[in-house]
Amino acid sequence: MVRISAVKIIGPGTRNLALDVIYKVYRQEKHWINSAQHEIPEDIALTKSMLWFLAMVDSKPVGVLRLCYDPPLIFPPDFKAT
Repeated sequence: MVRISAVKIIGPGTRNLALDVIYKVYRQEKHWINSAQHEIPEDIALTKSMLWFLAMVDSKPVGVLRLCYDPPLIFPPDFKAT
């Protein structure tokens, strides 16, 4: 059975795995970048506007997902959100 998982990139270990995926796709395959090194911030744990995830199939890194967000979310009063 194939095991698919995603882990949050929070340090150098998972960051390096993600950079390898980015390099293979965006440098070697598509030729869109010159280097992958600056695609994910080194101080990723301090980044407040983005979250990065590493997708894996059977423990092999296969993809990278970046979620960008801009908190705080302000809801209209009619939503009565708490």
